[in-house]
Amino acid sequence: MRHWRGDQGPLCSSSSSRRWLGTRRLSSYHRTRTVGLTDTHSRPADILTTAAVPGRSAALDVCIASPDAGAAGTNAVEAAYKRKLEHYRNVIPQLHAAGIVFRPLIWSSDGRPHPAVSRTLKFAAESAARKRGGVSVPNLLRRWRHEIQVAILRRRAAMFRATQPKVGAKEAWLLTGAPGDGAAEGGERLEQIDEEEDTPVEYF
Repeated sequence: MRHWRGDQGPLCSSSSSRRWLGTRRLSSYHRTRTVGLTDTHSRPADILTTAAVPGRSAALDVCIASPDAGAAGTNAVEAAYKRKLEHYRNVIPQLHAAGIVFRPLIWSSDGRPHPAVSRTLKFAAESAARKRGGVSVPNLLRRWRHEIQVAILRRRAAMFRATQPKVGAKEAWLLTGAPGDGAAEGGERLEQIDEEEDTPVEYF
């Protein structure tokens, strides 16, 4: 799993991918430990499933690309997609020989998907509709896209928060009401100021 590397590259997360993609229940074969697919020690995918492309297994490599990355160019998701293909150019033929399609699934850090993502999700939703009667493909796609967007933005917010400078005692008091140096001991929140019942309140 690769993590955020500032402005040098994308964020790639296998743990998030397991949450985002609803392929486990659709697939007769589904793995998230994909070491050993080739004769190298590389792990060319986050998910190995039969529910992503028609008629074959698919090795899905999930990646979140930052538009601010040094190699993002004018299209971060397309640039990341091409980097994935280049990075695994020596193992992709081995995967194909084993009947496995390698497919990068790229989103930008603001949630914009690469076209390969849309094709993969559409096929998975159609498979779900066939296996589970009464399932609406548009509704399922809408739900998956919403959950993916939420997951991406939550991760983005958490990463941004982790890069902020440590909050001092005064800043903590201003933000939360927790006492700083010289205030009451124990780190308890200051008492709430209540308006007296007979105090007139004017609205402007």
